[in-house]
Amino acid sequence: MRSINGCHQIDALFDELDAAQSRLLASSFDSLTGPELLAVLERYVLLMGRLDALRYELTSPFTRPARAQIGVSGRA
Repeated sequence: MRSINGCHQIDALFDELDAAQSRLLASSFDSLTGPELLAVLERYVLLMGRLDALRYELTSPFTRPARAQIGVSGRA
């Protein structure tokens, strides 16, 4: 069983992530040059991939392994 302190630490990290996202949404990207905007977009894509990995870690305990199909073999 996990400790409540661990849950509080995770909540605090999500609060930080939420605050950072709010600051990004409030930002203006109008002053960025094309190359700067592409660099920011690359960072965004990387972050989204990491968030997908986090979502997998959070949801994987709830997924069930695929059931084996009865009477189906891998041979031709």
